[in-house]
Amino acid sequence: MIQELLCAAIIMAGADAAFGRTFAGTAAYPQTFVDEFNPLKYTGNLGPYSQRPGVGISPDVPAGCKVEQVVLFARHGERYPTPNEVTAQEKLLSKLNKWAPKKGFVGSLTFLNKYKYFLPNEGYANLEIPSGPYSGLAGSFQFGAEFAGKYGDLWNDEVLPLFSDDFERDLETARAFGQGFLGFNYSTSAAINTYPSFETCDAKKWTTCDIKSNSSGFPANNLRYPAFEVAALRLNEENHLKLTVDDVYTLLALGSYEISATGSSPWVDVFTTEEWLAFQYSYDAYFDCYFGSQSPRAKAVGSLFVNATAELLKKGPKDSLALALVFGHDVDLTAILAAMDLATPSRKIDPKTISFNNNFRLTDVAPMGARFVIERLSCKAPGLTNDTNLVGMTNSTTPLWNSNWTSPDSNFTDWYPNITMTNSTSASNGSMWNGTMWNSTMSNGTMSNSTWSNGTSGTNSSSSSNSTSSGGASWSANVTETTFIRFVLNDAVVPWDHGYDGPGFSVSLEKFLEVVDKQVEAADYETVCGTKPEPLTFFTKYNTTTGMDYDTHPIPFQAGQY
Repeated sequence: MIQELLCAAIIMAGADAAFGRTFAGTAAYPQTFVDEFNPLKYTGNLGPYSQRPGVGISPDVPAGCKVEQVVLFARHGERYPTPNEVTAQEKLLSKLNKWAPKKGFVGSLTFLNKYKYFLPNEGYANLEIPSGPYSGLAGSFQFGAEFAGKYGDLWNDEVLPLFSDDFERDLETARAFGQGFLGFNYSTSAAINTYPSFETCDAKKWTTCDIKSNSSGFPANNLRYPAFEVAALRLNEENHLKLTVDDVYTLLALGSYEISATGSSPWVDVFTTEEWLAFQYSYDAYFDCYFGSQSPRAKAVGSLFVNATAELLKKGPKDSLALALVFGHDVDLTAILAAMDLATPSRKIDPKTISFNNNFRLTDVAPMGARFVIERLSCKAPGLTNDTNLVGMTNSTTPLWNSNWTSPDSNFTDWYPNITMTNSTSASNGSMWNGTMWNSTMSNGTMSNSTWSNGTSGTNSSSSSNSTSSGGASWSANVTETTFIRFVLNDAVVPWDHGYDGPGFSVSLEKFLEVVDKQVEAADYETVCGTKPEPLTFFTKYNTTTGMDYDTHPIPFQAGQY
């Protein structure tokens, strides 16, 4: 047996040597992609910020492009529970203390023998978490500083307006972000503005989902899945308790908030992966049904912001704000995305059965501190036009690039050529072409026996006959400048299904405006809400004073409307 093993080893070593393989060193890239359980991804909209998984697209500015305008919609930072949630959680903890075994809790609930509720004071309900690893205030400040590092060059040293609704936690987020972004200039250069909520819509029907609802239009049972019943039975048997399915749901929510408030929670280990998955899915289904793609009301109210944003981006930075910074709620963000049909479920979510056959997860869309960025890109590259398609196949059988073709502009070394060239030679002469091209094949067409010499954009140029082209984008020797729109949600680039054939998988401004017009029209605000829409005007009508940059009054007890 030993001789056989040695023989096999010698054969393998010989094969490695013969094929040039070596096992020295460490592999640069792992071959394992383990889908590990991370509690932050199963807390619905109650847990701290976490990045959205990307699709492999770099969030860096595409080569040959520059960001010239940005729209940001950010959810407030990590906060404490609402007053109603605090009441429910404290009431349940009180019941658990009454049910406690004489010798104390055992098993998975042993920690309850010394457990203390995480809320420092009932007056903190609704407010941003001021300290800790997931502090809402600290996180907002850091986000502002990082945002300045990426987009700070768009600020022209004049007064910078920041827009928030009148909720205390949103105002505090805007202020903390502004201090991080502007640094020492905040006290003189920030102008906090409040805008009227665009959630005012008296819709008769909130959702098209088939879910039983109560008189308020919300799910009567909050989507209680069998996993919650299993958890209740297990915990009741372990410590002789009387927990209900609703109690389990409350404890899962408590654990989610506790992670935000303190950085961890013992409740994470009390429940199984299946139970946390069920909790997460209940929020996925609930939000998509009532505040997302299956809600006519959400699309209607979201269309107001989408329309205002489209007008802003259409004007561009010369005639409007180069930085439009807006702060609000999770329901606002999901409504905006629903109106745009961006980052929505790939298929209809069935709220009655947990399913993994869609690409929507609320923690990837609207966690605490969520941020949605729309970039207006100005891109320069030879052959790049509004009609260029960088992802579609061409009918060409020749290479897309010829090593003899050199850049006409040394400032742009990374291009997006949309033509096919063969047997061509050219020489760079400053910013002018001084070369000859022949036998060149273009997308969906041919161009032959054509000569350009000593010219740019038709100047001193001549072309022979027998030249035809059809379909695709036409070739141009000039370096043209074109405008594109790109979406970044929670630090991940999100290609828009309605178009992403531009640099960095962006969409042309023209295509963006065309699709947005159709989406806003389809949202049909007047029919859904029963009144004509009031356009949002705060991007054009805002104050430049510093009166709201700091709180001038004590923060109210349990500040916030809900």
